[in-house]
Amino acid sequence: MIHSLSSRIADFFVVRNVAKEEEKEEYVYGIELIISGIISVGIVVFIGAVTGSILYALLYNIMMVVIRMYTGGYHAEEDT
Repeated sequence: MIHSLSSRIADFFVVRNVAKEEEKEEYVYGIELIISGIISVGIVVFIGAVTGSILYALLYNIMMVVIRMYTGGYHAEEDT
């Protein structure tokens, strides 16, 4: 579902000459990441609202953004 929505958005960008046809798959992947991030944040906020802990849900989301900004994950160096 996310992939098809991302593909349609990327197609829209290509038709409007915002993106090149050759780069469409990169746009699809980036849009998929954005949509999944929005869904993740939305689910956490929704659960926080249902449980009455909206402040904690917002704090969790803020902390996750900060952690993701400053930690890039493990990147192995290539042996040449």
